[in-house]
Amino acid sequence: MSKGTPLPYSKNVENRIRKLMRAGVSIRVIMDNIQTLPDAPKSVNTLYSKYGDVISEERANLQEEIGNAVMSGVREGNPKLIEFAARAKAGWNPAVKVEEQDSDEPDENTDAIERLANLLGKKND
Repeated sequence: MSKGTPLPYSKNVENRIRKLMRAGVSIRVIMDNIQTLPDAPKSVNTLYSKYGDVISEERANLQEEIGNAVMSGVREGNPKLIEFAARAKAGWNPAVKVEEQDSDEPDENTDAIERLANLLGKKND
């Protein structure tokens, strides 16, 4: 290819990018992997200029899939996923505790994970 000829869009490159993105592969590894294909971009800038929409779409799909799996685990009462969701999405930090006490009621555990599990209908027995 001569210097003035723009790199053509390749469906084979797009398909490989999609496959690797769905597997959670990093852009650096994708760049290395596609180099055996004809018309593969040689730089990350060219990769994004030609296939940026594909990359964005596959990232969104992967994040949606992961988010759905995490939230499904939260709804099922998985304590590790509840803690992960509380930290990542609710800003909960186990090192910070707020002590609440109502003089009319007995002491109660105000742990954020337990409260979240209770709100989701997953009570500890």
